[in-house]
Amino acid sequence: APQKNGGVTVAPYIKQLTVWLCVVTAMKLCMLGIMMGFEEYWQVLSSFCLDWLNPHPKAKLVAVMCVVPAIFNGLQFWLQDMFLAAKKSSSQILGNRGG
Repeated sequence: APQKNGGVTVAPYIKQLTVWLCVVTAMKLCMLGIMMGFEEYWQVLSSFCLDWLNPHPKAKLVAVMCVVPAIFNGLQFWLQDMFLAAKKSSSQILGNRGG
């Protein structure tokens, strides 16, 4: 029988968490492969983008730790939203055809 915690069934959340952890782990392993496989390219690209900040190490740190992650998180959320919105609209279209 599924465990209950204050009237909430916990089993579906454990399954969802397990699937999410597997997906995130697979993504991280893929990123590790990409980073290792194209190491020289990434070094050239990072030098090209950040060498102008060498005289300002604190600004370089802010760029690497705050600005770049904010840009890529925004890009990730935007792409996920586009994917989910496209999935939603296609299912709405299919739902309208059916009935």
